[in-house]
Amino acid sequence: VLLQPALDPYQEKYSKDSLQILGELLQIAKENAEGKVDFFIAPETAIPGVGGISERGLSISLLLNEIADFTSQYRGASFVTGASTYRVYDNEAEKSSTAYRNRFADVWMDSYNAALQIVPGAATIDTYHKGKLVPGVEIFPYMKTLEPVLGNAMLDLGGTVASLGTDEVRKVFANPYNNAVLGPIICYESIYGEFVTGYVKNGANLLAIVTNDSWWGYSPGHRQLLAYAKLRAIETRKEVVRSANSGVSALINAKGDVVETLPYGAQGALKVKAGLHEGQTAYVRYGDVIYLVALFVFGFMLAYYVAQIILAKNNKTLAR
Repeated sequence: VLLQPALDPYQEKYSKDSLQILGELLQIAKENAEGKVDFFIAPETAIPGVGGISERGLSISLLLNEIADFTSQYRGASFVTGASTYRVYDNEAEKSSTAYRNRFADVWMDSYNAALQIVPGAATIDTYHKGKLVPGVEIFPYMKTLEPVLGNAMLDLGGTVASLGTDEVRKVFANPYNNAVLGPIICYESIYGEFVTGYVKNGANLLAIVTNDSWWGYSPGHRQLLAYAKLRAIETRKEVVRSANSGVSALINAKGDVVETLPYGAQGALKVKAGLHEGQTAYVRYGDVIYLVALFVFGFMLAYYVAQIILAKNNKTLAR
């Protein structure tokens, strides 16, 4: 069940109470969950929380326990959702390279754009941190150089002088009740073909994109990201399920055909039957090697062409 809450990211998402947002999301899920359900999939940062959810307390989070209670009504189902999370470090020596000092609490911490899998009764919650960050919004370029110059100026203007934390490994979510191994792709990550192959190399037989394309409104942005999802299906020969905040939520088959969609701007859910495909394509194994070979051949031909021009000019000079 692919959830599409159609939450306005400029108004509702960060002004509404988190429990209200979750309640509305679960109501959409309930209304579209007739019959067997293996996965409920909610979009990027569908669970925003006030400042995010502490990763030290995922198992006691009120929001995540609400999800677990809801999902337990559907035997064999798990709930995959985007969420804003954070980690606080006990001291500066433990902090990561992306950690920043919270100027209000005076602690070192990392914030994450995460995907979570909640399985009722499981001891832990599967967590993946977005690995490809959007420049300027999620990652601050040349932070070490510019932060001493800008100080808190960017914060005062509503921006950031920090970067979100990331995962170096493409983690996968296995459903313990069936053979599905899901690769959780978060928004911007879906435009990088070779990056996405990491999920398949780690065992994914189904790709799931959780995204929030609402920032661009009715511009071509959401259509372009849907087109990228079709390419990822073709490259990996894996079906792709896509849960987008305002759309387009979709099922894409392993040939890159869009099988079912929920239109942009619509609120609701799309219940689809996705196939599981094992194995690795040549693209998964070798990545962008064709591009690299083509680049080498182009460079060689360009060098040869320039050399021929220079030789021709030299021959003319000697002939005189």
